[in-house]
Amino acid sequence: MICKNCGESFPTTVVISGKKRNLQKRSFCLSCSPFGSHNTKKTLPNKKGSRICSSCKEEKSQSEYCKKGDRLHSMCKKCLYIYQMIRWNKRKIEAIEYKGGKCEDCGKSNLHPVEYDFHHIHDKDEVWTTLRQKSWDKIKKELKKCQLLCCGCHRKRHINKDLWVF
Repeated sequence: MICKNCGESFPTTVVISGKKRNLQKRSFCLSCSPFGSHNTKKTLPNKKGSRICSSCKEEKSQSEYCKKGDRLHSMCKKCLYIYQMIRWNKRKIEAIEYKGGKCEDCGKSNLHPVEYDFHHIHDKDEVWTTLRQKSWDKIKKELKKCQLLCCGCHRKRHINKDLWVF
């Protein structure tokens, strides 16, 4: 049999830990995909030092992947960024719904999620860019210190009225 990753031939049967193992259904040799490591097809580097992204299925160089500890992430940087942004946007929609879905000053509702802001009444422990990565319980704890405002009302809360004479 020929390994689809490195192109080397490998036997159809082999003895591993004293047991005879059938390798006829394998696509990769034991060097590329060690026995017992399970579905390594998506994450195997090929002989050119590149790998296939588990999301877009494109072959890309290893420099186009983020490190996850001592290993590379299964998604390329572009796909990982898109995945994270979609997940974080869903988190914001969930937070807007949790706070009632309407501006607490003017009462506007059914706005696009980007038009809503969370105005901290008390000292904030974390900003949204780091908070969105936390557990839902930690997000709810921080949201209790906030008011849901539309972007216009939020800007009005932060202006220096002495500088705006009209």
